[in-house]
Amino acid sequence: MAACAESDPDAPNGYKRASNDTVDYYLYVPESWVIDTVEGSQLTSARVSEIDSSNISMMAFTDSDMEYATIEDYWEYYKASVQNVFDVTVNEYGESSTSFELINAATSEEEQDGDTYVMGGAAARKYVYTATLGGVELKYMQMIALREHTFYILTYTAHASSYDESTALGVVDNISFK
Repeated sequence: MAACAESDPDAPNGYKRASNDTVDYYLYVPESWVIDTVEGSQLTSARVSEIDSSNISMMAFTDSDMEYATIEDYWEYYKASVQNVFDVTVNEYGESSTSFELINAATSEEEQDGDTYVMGGAAARKYVYTATLGGVELKYMQMIALREHTFYILTYTAHASSYDESTALGVVDNISFK
């Protein structure tokens, strides 16, 4: 993995740039984090340290066919597909269920999953969920923004016991588009 070698004079105090010239956004992470972004890649990522694998990644998905009209439409598609990735449990009746559990789920038909937010000036939704993967309990925060037919998906992943949403939201607050 290659880090961005150049320093960014526009980086907010205490942060460094994790994105590269291939993407159309600037992602800044805390200075102490290890950048995992490969030069030329469409995926930007960084982790807390060599020991702590808590991480943030960001990617862009251009919906050129305009298949998803809203963030909520995209989320419903994403949620259905991602649930199959996580560990499955089987109860005493032989019924299986995924370990995926949405924390900020809608409680009525009128409500929508997630919380309203802003990412780089674009309207966004924040989704928080837990899941078990390979026997490890994880907690996720995903922020999805829609800008000019492109969905920007930021994912913060941490062990459930070390989840620190304030750090992730600090990263989100410093995202900007080129």
